Amino acid sequence: MNTEPGSVASHPRSGSSRSQAWWSALLALLALCLYWRAPLLGFAGDDALVLYHLKRLGGIVRPSAFFTALDFFSFYRPLGFLSFASDAALWSLRPGGFHLTNVLLHAVNGMLVFALARRLMVPWAAALAAALFVAHTSNQEAVYWISARFDLLSTLFVLATLLLATRDRPVWVAVSLVTFALALLSKEAALAAPIMVGAYEVFVRRRGPMRVVTVLALMLAVIAGYSVLRSAVGGLDPTGGASRLPKAVMLMAGVGTMMALSLLGWERLLAAAGRIRRAPAFILAVLFLVGAILVCLIPGAGAPLREKLSFAGFASFYLLSPVVAPSPPPFFLDPATPVYWVGGLAVALTAAGLIFFSRRRLVADGTWLFVLVATAGALLPVSSLTEGQRYLYLSSVGISLGAAKLVSDNIGRWRQVAATVIGLVLAVSAWQIQVKGSDWAWATGMLSRGATLVNADLPACNEGDVVFLVAPVGIRGVYSHFYHQTFSQDGGCEPGSYQAVARMVRADQPIEVEWVSPRTLVVRAPRYRGNFVLSRDLRAFTIEQRSQRHARFETPLGTVTSRPDGEAQEVMLELAPGVDFQHARFYYFAQGEVRRVPPNRTRAITPQ
Repeated sequence: MNTEPGSVASHPRSGSSRSQAWWSALLALLALCLYWRAPLLGFAGDDALVLYHLKRLGGIVRPSAFFTALDFFSFYRPLGFLSFASDAALWSLRPGGFHLTNVLLHAVNGMLVFALARRLMVPWAAALAAALFVAHTSNQEAVYWISARFDLLSTLFVLATLLLATRDRPVWVAVSLVTFALALLSKEAALAAPIMVGAYEVFVRRRGPMRVVTVLALMLAVIAGYSVLRSAVGGLDPTGGASRLPKAVMLMAGVGTMMALSLLGWERLLAAAGRIRRAPAFILAVLFLVGAILVCLIPGAGAPLREKLSFAGFASFYLLSPVVAPSPPPFFLDPATPVYWVGGLAVALTAAGLIFFSRRRLVADGTWLFVLVATAGALLPVSSLTEGQRYLYLSSVGISLGAAKLVSDNIGRWRQVAATVIGLVLAVSAWQIQVKGSDWAWATGMLSRGATLVNADLPACNEGDVVFLVAPVGIRGVYSHFYHQTFSQDGGCEPGSYQAVARMVRADQPIEVEWVSPRTLVVRAPRYRGNFVLSRDLRAFTIEQRSQRHARFETPLGTVTSRPDGEAQEVMLELAPGVDFQHARFYYFAQGEVRRVPPNRTRAITPQ
């Protein structure tokens, strides 16, 4: 067994299995206490599509259907749907059971984080790392939202893969390949697992190149098999499409880097890097800063770099801040801000500086390198996605490990300072989880009440045309949008059609709706907050209406005109001659609820 500094054998392993069982039980209790509200919530957002597919494919009695006949946004996640089908068989379609499963999965993941941290730290520090993960505020979306089950399952199997693949006996490596396959069948983010395993083997265990290359090659073979299954059985692109090719290249480069470091000797390479003087490093940093700014300012060519930098700002904020519901949000989290990528650039330079000034410590203690590489590897598969905090679920493992190690590595007054900061973070995190729980409770209740309101107006199932003049999307930072299938998820009926003219995003506000002629409706936002998004085809909502914006275009329902009026914004819908508005039901969202449009009492006059 390797006993060099930083290897597994050099870390303290005091504490009986009984004490570890007690720590695990306390972590599970912490998860249940933090998310006590979850089993009381209803369905939200994509949950309607999950239920639709469960009904369409026959549920748990036809498990093979989830491998062969499922098209879920071109994702291949059959294992996640099997877990939903199991919930449906156990709980029927009662949402509380689905939510309880999410909380239990989160608790199990906390125990796995503890098992991983226990290899790297003393028991109390390992428990702290697991507690930070369980209470991490960005994880609230993955736990509270049923549809984020994919992230919970994928992380569970990735952690199991990491724990198994880094054991000595070949049988455990073989079992880890099975758990890795299960992780991939849960969500594509599991592609980060080879980088995490490689980082642990190289930096923590300091294993030789034969072991590292063999294990990673076997994992790459599993990825190849998954791609074949995804294509031949699932009928999807084996690579996920051209848009995901850059991520695939970065992931393969990460795996290749782990192999190369094991072959070349990472200690020598980092030691050589440690001899770089400050002056050349400063010059390189300035050149990078100037070059990055110039590239980002190029309208077309700078888009890829701006995307990555904006993700860096998004990920850093939600991974490091215990506050996940700031008001107003930081400027670098708003894509409409021209310099939204500046936050990510600042993060990149800060991270590079910290690594440079800590390079000798990184060489001495490989655990820090494992934490850094594992966190970066977990972010690679999601490095263009900023619309949800659930994408950070796996990477929060590395952040939690790093925070706990920072406390355990310091002594005396510095440890007291670090422990105080971590204590405050845990307290704020617990509070923020309750705040977001209230937001999810509002969203699920609003969707249920809105569906009930619409169902009361339908002549029969699959009949009637439902039009939302203003539909909610992302209000309060949670998934508060309607689908066609939303109206049937609580035992109601789907309408004949469902369309939305405008979306209200980010923030709620009062609006007024009235008929100004027999075929013309006007939506007026008196104190407009720049948060309407329109669509030409009523499907792809891409026309953002910031303050003082004009727009006029044709839609399947008729002509839409958007125009400012002082501090207000008006959106007018002139129904096309072929639209039978007498049989349509019109609604709008405002001030937290779905409302009926007032009756059309205008006289039969020709619109001006």
